[in-house]
Amino acid sequence: ADTNGDQKNELVLVHQARTNGPAQLIRLAVESGDQTAAARAFVERGRIALDDPDHTLIAIEDLLPGPGREVVLATRKRTACYPWTDGNTEATTPIVLARMARFTIRLDEPQFSPFVIDLNKDGLLDLMLPSLRGVQPFFQERADDRGKPRYRRMELVTVPVSTSVG
Repeated sequence: ADTNGDQKNELVLVHQARTNGPAQLIRLAVESGDQTAAARAFVERGRIALDDPDHTLIAIEDLLPGPGREVVLATRKRTACYPWTDGNTEATTPIVLARMARFTIRLDEPQFSPFVIDLNKDGLLDLMLPSLRGVQPFFQERADDRGKPRYRRMELVTVPVSTSVG
């Protein structure tokens, strides 16, 4: 995913040292220079700490007016995006998209998920957060003066849910 707007895709990995241990997203980019493609190596271009890896969904989408796509994290506390700029080794301070958009299902590890989608086909990316009762949609409304998207919570959509243990 091009997370900094330089027209080159970076590799974004989830790294968790051990089960229930600290987790983080690591952004890797291909080293630029005069080497041949085969001689180039991946170099680290930043990290994002995942405070609650057992309750984290990850998406990478273009939500803000600046260049590049943002990392979007849904956790038990909120849904926020993390802009990454070119050359910056750390993501900027998270921008809270929707405090009420919470992901409360326990996972064994952070999961990439397509929960940021244009659900109502209006050209704006909405949030669809799964729960044990269904899916909670948040429709994006017009952005504020700084270009930050605003979201409106909609009625819960009930869907069949199945769980298995072991």
